[in-house]
Order: sequence, then C-alpha cells, then structure tokens
Amino acid sequence: MKACPGFRGYYIFDAGDGVGGSVTLFDTKEAATAANEKALAWIRASLSDLIDGEPEITSGEVLAFVAP
Repeated sequence: MKACPGFRGYYIFDAGDGVGGSVTLFDTKEAATAANEKALAWIRASLSDLIDGEPEITSGEVLAFVAP
C-alpha cells in the first residue's frame, strides 16, 4: 500500500465480538479504487484464517479531520 500513489495511511481495528476492520486513506477516490484489488489480494492471502466470508469494501469522502 505504501508504494501506491496518493497513499496517506492504513489503520486496522478490533471492534470486538470477532469483528474487525480497516481504514485506508488516499488523496483521491481514483487512487483508492486502484489500490483496492491489491488490498483484497493481500487480505485473501494473509488473513483468510481470520475472516469469515468475503471482505467488504466501502468508500467515501473524508468530511472532517482533527490533528493533535
């Protein structure tokens, strides 16, 4: 992911009760869309024993950002 154009950050979280997720940030929607296939391939290859079913991708625009 770090080598993908427009990459800004990748965060993995544990939501409890066996639920987890991740958030990946890119400069543009186009850059994020282009990176999705790479991400899905990595998830399938590396995390298949941890996930049940197919990963779900949701995209949207950042509406607010707060920095320390």
